[in-house]
Amino acid sequence: QLPPDHGEPLQVARYGVGGKYEFHFDTDHRMARLATLIAYLDEPASGGETIFPMEGGRAHPRSNAHCEDGLRVYPRQGRVIMFYSLKANGAHDDASLHGACPVVDGTKWAANKWVWNSPIGLGGY
Repeated sequence: QLPPDHGEPLQVARYGVGGKYEFHFDTDHRMARLATLIAYLDEPASGGETIFPMEGGRAHPRSNAHCEDGLRVYPRQGRVIMFYSLKANGAHDDASLHGACPVVDGTKWAANKWVWNSPIGLGGY
């Protein structure tokens, strides 16, 4: 029920062997991504998990060097995940810290859709 100017255009990403992204929050000092949606379009033979290292109240990880601790979502074709960067009261949610573990074998394809808490001026959906 948000206006179209709160959404970024759909982005498609391809990760080959070794492809990953570091832990990060989908926020900045001025605004926050209210919600992130990730649809897995294809799945690698192994690796490529999306990981939430602070889920369940875990401490902030000391480094981005490993993908062992936290909630791991395996990239299965047709699977869609959605998570919020903000709590219901508008406060930042530490549990939204996320990253992608390296693809070990094969290729990972995913589509990302971001919804912001205010207009972004990119033409919306």
